[in-house]
Amino acid sequence: AWLANLEFLQDCAIRFLCVFALDRFGDYVSDQVVAPVRETCAQALGAVLKHMHPSLVHEALSILLQMQGCREWEVRHGSLLGIKYLVAVRQEMLPELLPRVLPACIVGLEDQDDDVRAVAAEALIPAGKVIVSSA
Repeated sequence: AWLANLEFLQDCAIRFLCVFALDRFGDYVSDQVVAPVRETCAQALGAVLKHMHPSLVHEALSILLQMQGCREWEVRHGSLLGIKYLVAVRQEMLPELLPRVLPACIVGLEDQDDDVRAVAAEALIPAGKVIVSSA
């Protein structure tokens, strides 16, 4: 049963990551985009990552970080949403995640797209205490 659960969680995570790579829908409210599909997938990914083995969390993070190199702003936006929820739900892993997450968020803060910049800033909020204490 434990192995089946692990496989199910991994399968869910892979599917959510695929949505980040493929979703292009954005609804514009005033000057900011609302991406309900990506946002919902990011929340669901966070719920899945909360219960996954740390090595699989690192694998998912590797894929999210690879997505930061995509030309499409929607993919970068989705990957940072995933990182935002990952950081929020795996606080106990922050010391080992931060060296990988922080550079991606800094790059996101310098993105041409303002929605990507906004999510990059939001992704750093749950890690704020750890960033300040390690400085």
